[in-house]
Amino acid sequence: MRTFRAFIKEAIAHQAGSSSTQVATTGGSYRKSAGLLGSLKAGDKVLDYGAGRGLGTAEMQKALPHAEVHSYEPGAKGWSPTHSSSDTMTHTYPAVVSLNVLNVLEPKLRSGVTKHLLSTVKVGGTVIIGVRKTKGDVLNAKNATPAKEPGAIWVHKAGGQDVYQKGFDGNELVEYLESQDSAGDFEFTRISGVAATSVMGTRIR
Repeated sequence: MRTFRAFIKEAIAHQAGSSSTQVATTGGSYRKSAGLLGSLKAGDKVLDYGAGRGLGTAEMQKALPHAEVHSYEPGAKGWSPTHSSSDTMTHTYPAVVSLNVLNVLEPKLRSGVTKHLLSTVKVGGTVIIGVRKTKGDVLNAKNATPAKEPGAIWVHKAGGQDVYQKGFDGNELVEYLESQDSAGDFEFTRISGVAATSVMGTRIR
């Protein structure tokens, strides 16, 4: 049976462009996420899950100087995240932020990543998940062709690299997260002001 590490390594290799989609303008979304984590105590650790190029990690650390912001990015290039493998993540976090990660993953990989993401949250802790929306966003992308999954496309980048994008509208993200949380360990609520589509979850058990 493959370990989660092996699964991620193979999947990231298949979706090589998924960790390179982060842009500098997403910094505001990370700062807004940090603003929703006001209950953190001095020394608490926050995890930037799927940290991309590390831009969000740096922004949250500026916004949360009393906390310690860690990063997890198995596809990191040119920088060193706190965790580049799930094997080194030996504890859960009171706060986890994951922005524009689930929307760049194909269904099978997204499911595995979502379950792992939720497993990193401490009981009583908070997770903030933000993704792109379908209408007026993903489906407006240039140089793209439809994917098999509804509301998803393949964006064809320069150099022949294809990047997957799946949009989530309305309550679709909440419903998706609830479907992945089979044990009912979380309560999920739609929030506004972070990403195009955003959800906050609290781990209740």
